[in-house]
Amino acid sequence: NKAINSSYDVALSAGVYAISKPVRKFKRGGKITGTGELTTQIIKTTTDIEGFGSSVVRGNTINFDVDAVMIMMPDLSQGDWYAQNLQVGGFSLRYASGIKGAYGLYIPLVCLSSFNNITTSNSQKGVWSVDSWMVTWNRVQASADEPFTFGASSTAWTPNNTSQTFISCWATNTSGADSYAYNLRSMQYSTFISCGADFNGSDGNPCGGIIKALYSDVTFHNLGVEYAHAYHLLYSEDSVVKFTTPNILG
Repeated sequence: NKAINSSYDVALSAGVYAISKPVRKFKRGGKITGTGELTTQIIKTTTDIEGFGSSVVRGNTINFDVDAVMIMMPDLSQGDWYAQNLQVGGFSLRYASGIKGAYGLYIPLVCLSSFNNITTSNSQKGVWSVDSWMVTWNRVQASADEPFTFGASSTAWTPNNTSQTFISCWATNTSGADSYAYNLRSMQYSTFISCGADFNGSDGNPCGGIIKALYSDVTFHNLGVEYAHAYHLLYSEDSVVKFTTPNILG
């Protein structure tokens, strides 16, 4: 934590980084890069939190003190509203065998950043955000009960997501009758390119669905879905969801 919040870019060598509490980035900007999802692994061995309490962002109390493998938060010392100007990727985030933690990547407020070549696994929620804009997600895989959540409504902050691009992202192992592979609330002018959703739900135990869109306007180019056991391919409410050449199998 001291390293990634220093003034230096951080390069993680190949290997396993076993942590007991979250990796928490609270300074703006910089790079955190590993050698790849298979070779640089950050593994949380507990469900412990840090214990520093909640934070106030623009008059709203936001809890950044959660059980997660990695947490990104605004630089409050600079008066920031968002975690911003980050370049992050090249590693995996997961909980140790036998532990199912709460969050893989917990990032309620984020903008002007890129996340590349990251996998999260063995958690209840994979990538979780409330308000994000001008963010690129490239080859991010989330294997979780709820893989991708954008516009989560469980904080004091108003959900709002705009101008995002998802490229070759993959949602897997969605579990629960109310869970969706891509759960999108208040996401505007954002695009998913060649993204996938496979192995979601199971025979006899379907998940809620593949895509849930509330108050959103999004486009899916070349969406691929295989081996889905789900109540809905798409649940759309007050939204415009556009598909070009989807491929739905099994």
